[in-house]
Order: sequence, then structure tokens, then C-alpha cells
Amino acid sequence: MNLNFKNVDSSIESFYKLLPYGNYFSETVYSLKIDYEEQEIIKKYLVDNDIITDYTDDKDGRYIMTPHGQEIFKDYGGIEKYNEHQKEKKEENLRLENIKNRKLESDAKLSEWQVKTFWWVFSFGIIGGIYAVISIVIALTGETTEQKIQRILESKLKAQPKIENTSIAPTSKKPETLKK
Repeated sequence: MNLNFKNVDSSIESFYKLLPYGNYFSETVYSLKIDYEEQEIIKKYLVDNDIITDYTDDKDGRYIMTPHGQEIFKDYGGIEKYNEHQKEKKEENLRLENIKNRKLESDAKLSEWQVKTFWWVFSFGIIGGIYAVISIVIALTGETTEQKIQRILESKLKAQPKIENTSIAPTSKKPETLKK
């Protein structure tokens, strides 16, 4: 026989109404008009899922709702909604687990790549750092830009042949007469 969750929810509600007391299962669900066979199935389901518990030392069949059962009734309104919530929670946990697994795979691939390239990049960084320090030292101790310009101009002037001063005698003729 299948479990009828409407009857289960009605049974939970019946026990909730008895709080803080308990009662025999059959007396509690009597008003629900559930046959004996289904009562036993529902009782087993409720006990197995920690919704009700036998609260006597003799275990004589008097049941009371557990805090877990109270949570199911108050927070979820019944076992069906609670089961839906649990299913969603499982799916979410499974989704998160898949994300973690993919992340671990990606991290493993990245770690392999880092091991292979670390020393190359580190060496390149050291060489670049040494080059930068040398450039800074040269710039601080060497000649300034103005001194370099002055030195270059002087060397160009020395390289040019010397031209003697020749004077051009002024002419009294006008430029038109010179063309003829």
C-alpha cells in the first residue's frame, strides 16, 4: 500500500494539537477514519523519520511529537512540503558539489601550468629588475640631458671645416643692373 501524504499530514496535525501531551497513536488518528493497515504504515513512517516518538519508559504505544516533527508542521505545513524542501536542498548540495569538483579540476590544471612556467617568469622578472636598477644608477650618476646636448653640439662644431671670414664688398649697383 502506498503512503498517502494527506493522511500523514493529518496525523501530524493531530499530534500537534495534543502538544505538550501525547496519546496512543490509534486514538489520536481515530477521527481521521484511516484503516488499521494504513495506520500502521503511517505510524512506522512517522517514527522512522523522527516525527513522533514513544515517550514512555514501557514503550506502550503512547506517542508525542518530537521537535523535528513540530518544525515540519510549523515551518513547512506538512510532510509533502518538507520532502520538497529536502529534495531541493539535495539538488542544491549536488550542484554545489559539482561546482567544487570543477573548481578542483581547474585548480589542478592551473597548478601544473604554474609549475612549468614559474621559473621562466621568475628569471625574466629578475633580469628586468636588474636592468631597471642599472638604468636608474646610470641616470642618477651620468650626465644630464642638457650636458648630453651640449656635448653633441660641441662635437658637431669641431667636425665642421673652418670657414675663413671673407668679406663681400658692398656694391653700389642696384640689383636690376646686376642682371644685365
